[in-house]
Parts: sequence; structure tokens; C-alpha cells
Amino acid sequence: VCYSMKSSLTDRNFMPILKRKPVCWNEQNQVIITRRYPMSPAQHAKQILQAHWDGSIPVNPISIAAQIGVYVFPLEGGCSTSGLYRVENGVPKIYVNQHESLLRRRFTIAHELGHHVLGHLREAIASGGNAELPRDGNVTYSLAFYDPNEVDANKFAAELLMPESAVAYFVDKTTKNLSELARTFNVSDTAMSYRLSNLGYF
Repeated sequence: VCYSMKSSLTDRNFMPILKRKPVCWNEQNQVIITRRYPMSPAQHAKQILQAHWDGSIPVNPISIAAQIGVYVFPLEGGCSTSGLYRVENGVPKIYVNQHESLLRRRFTIAHELGHHVLGHLREAIASGGNAELPRDGNVTYSLAFYDPNEVDANKFAAELLMPESAVAYFVDKTTKNLSELARTFNVSDTAMSYRLSNLGYF
């Protein structure tokens, strides 16, 4: 692992940047999912970060999504849906509820991007068709949710927004306070609490 430190804490760029490794893409800049060498959702997120992240904290999920050909749109109409992942004529899109808080929207985007990277609608993309996953509400984004695809998307989102190497760096160099870490990574206290617990910090 190769670490490169930026120079200003005010820019929140004191982020360990992992050495980039090859990532498999097709000509449409879409992730090629392979079953021969299966990876965990967190490993998929790390691979995406290695290829498309500039090392800044907080991570920008919209920028990363755009770099792999997935664009984010507002979810029209008032509803209880936080977001959804949809394929239209083979084009992957993320829709997010603009009436929810910034922290919620960030996790929603990362979660829906997880559906894409993990290949949950790969057949529709490959065929140029249309498909939509069931709409995601508040329960779906709980890190304790039990549906396998949703659990995987949550794990992907956690690594994308709170990279393990970044969390380790900030815990070691700056603070162990949960709320301060949550503010640094621009996530909720609840999301950071789950992340710290899953990484073995408490």
C-alpha cells in the first residue's frame, strides 16, 4: 500500500491514497462484474476508490458515480422513498429524494451506486433494456437491514463514504470522538457508529 498525504487539514485532504490497481470496465465505462474471482462489497468499493477518488474527505459520491457513467437525478414528487436505482434503455441512473437531509442523500447515492457496481441490474444494462429495483426507503438504508442485496449495497456505501484506510488515519492522527469523525466524513452519527463498530474500534 502506498500512502500520499496532502498538505492541509483545513481542506480535509490528509487522506491515505491507496495505490491504484487495474479495474475492469467495458467501452461504455461500466463496471464488468465477474463471478470467477468474487469480491466482497467493501472490496468493490475499495476498487472504485482506487480508480476514481481524488483522496479528499468527505468523499464525493456524485463525482465518483459520474466517472463510471452513472448520473444522479432528483426524485420527482413528494414521497417516503429515499432513492432508487433504475436502468433506462440500458443506461444506469440514480434518483434521490431532494427533500431529505444532505447526510441522508449522500448515503442514498452511495447505496444506489452500490447496486450498480455489484451488478444488481446487470442483465438490463447488457441488453439495453429497462429495469428498476424496488424503491428504497428509510428501513432499507439501515445498516442492520437483512435483505442480501440491500445489505451488500449498505456495506458498499459504508466503505465508499468512510474508507477503512481514511477512518484509521483520522482515528490515529486527529480524533476518536464519534461525532467529530461523523462531521469529518459528512455522515450521520449512526452511520459512523456502525462503521467504527464494524472496523473493531469498539
